Amino acid sequence: MKTPKPKPDWLSELRLRAEELLSKEKSKELTGADAFASVHELLVQQTELEMQNEELKRSRLELEESRNKYLELYEFSPIGYFTLDKQTTILEVNLSGAALLGVERESLVRRRFQLFVETGSRSEFNTFCNRVFESDVKQTSELRLVKKDAPLLYAYLEGISMRNGDGDVIYCQIAVVDITKQKHAQDEEARLKDQLSHAQNLASVGILAGGVAHNFNNLLMVVMGYATILQMELEKGGPLGGYAQRIIHATQMAGNLSKDLLAFSRKKPVHLQAVNVNTIIKNTEDMLPKLMRENSKCKMTFTEKDCFVMADSDQITHVLINLATNARDAMPNGGELKISTEVVDMDDAFVKAHGFGTTGKYVLTSFSDTGVGMDENTRLRIFEPFFTTKEVGKGTGLGLATVYGIIKQHHGHIDVESKKGIGTTFRIYLPAVTAGSRLKTETEIALKAGTETVLLAEDELYVSELIKTVFEKNGYGVITAVNGSDAVEKFMQNRDKIHLLLFDIIMPFKSGKQAYEEIKKINPDIKVVFMSGYDDSISNKIDIIHEGLDYIPKPVSPLKLLEKVREALDR
Repeated sequence: MKTPKPKPDWLSELRLRAEELLSKEKSKELTGADAFASVHELLVQQTELEMQNEELKRSRLELEESRNKYLELYEFSPIGYFTLDKQTTILEVNLSGAALLGVERESLVRRRFQLFVETGSRSEFNTFCNRVFESDVKQTSELRLVKKDAPLLYAYLEGISMRNGDGDVIYCQIAVVDITKQKHAQDEEARLKDQLSHAQNLASVGILAGGVAHNFNNLLMVVMGYATILQMELEKGGPLGGYAQRIIHATQMAGNLSKDLLAFSRKKPVHLQAVNVNTIIKNTEDMLPKLMRENSKCKMTFTEKDCFVMADSDQITHVLINLATNARDAMPNGGELKISTEVVDMDDAFVKAHGFGTTGKYVLTSFSDTGVGMDENTRLRIFEPFFTTKEVGKGTGLGLATVYGIIKQHHGHIDVESKKGIGTTFRIYLPAVTAGSRLKTETEIALKAGTETVLLAEDELYVSELIKTVFEKNGYGVITAVNGSDAVEKFMQNRDKIHLLLFDIIMPFKSGKQAYEEIKKINPDIKVVFMSGYDDSISNKIDIIHEGLDYIPKPVSPLKLLEKVREALDR
């Protein structure tokens, strides 16, 4: 037989009171009506008690349901909730808080929260806790937490002090939110803003460079022109002729550098022509070694096979300069850069093994340095825009990205092989073409004199005087104009004897194109050659090249300018 459970004190007391009440009622003499009324009253009270009992049961169920919902919200909320004492000991933590730190809840209780704060953030955490315990207002902080077997996480903390029954602050409650993704997103946004600012600066440089290039190219053209005239009039084989040739070569290299600066700051369309890669590299023999450090060497080896490709010489020169500069920076303690060319056949096996190219002949140019090399992660990212391993302020992250873009514009491929501490080799593959399509070199241009009259419109006096001298020395008549408006007036005065217009594109009052359009209304058959010291994008904007009109960029040598004019007159 089961022993009955002892009843609570309040139930025992209620039982005694009920028995006393019942004994008093029994001592009274009740009439039948009184007895009936008493029984009825008891039944009513019993019903009321039963109803109250049901209501209590329902309230208890609702209370339990609310409690379960609260516990569910508390335990599985995306926010970690911690109750800490003044020593930051964890008194209570929900499941989300335990998951946040990657530790079982049972292992967290009685441990100090500070142990899970990253060392560099502990001072900030202590300051935060002091603020929480000293104030009744909610306090916030952002710091890094240590998560077991996982990277550091960024956390946002909100804390408020709690009081006991006596009103004393003895513990606090802290809500912890993982904001790692938001932090990374903010960092990425900051990086993109920095890139945008950098790109905007480059755009500004491009605008500035365009204006500077115009004047710079005009000056180069004057130096190149008079050096050419000097060379032609000097005795062949003499030392002075050699000096003149060096001046000409220096102006050509300076012109290429001007174009390279423009290529850095804006997209420049490529003009593909059949060129010899060996010749392009040889033209940089004097310049590339100067890019290297004093304790570094630059060695060039050329194949004897024809290395003709369809390329823009200026752009390929730009690639050479970039890769040589990159090699120099990779050899801070000196070393050797080897540049070599060869002609290779890409077969199906090569394409399959390397993952690029189509079968056929390619001119391969290799750049091998003995520098610090790269690890695999760096090697895979070097062609990304704005990626750089250099210190802040010492690299734009655009050099190799520009190289990659130029090679792709030439329908070529670039590959890189590198080992940490050993060095790096870049290999550039450009589709080979036959040598028969190559261009004439400067020395092979046959000068063709003429007797026609040219209307020259050029706002730079020194350039105008140079061109006038060159053309008059070769039998042409020259009428000069200082701007577009002046050119239209000069044509109206001499319309019957002018055979060709030689106009600068950008001039005061009226551009070369505007002046040509007016003159064309008078003589639809008039021939024209345009010049410009600005980059090619200016010419494209006014549709000169798109309309198939003759155009030659400055600086241009007198021989090439004479050839261009002769071609236009003979067409």
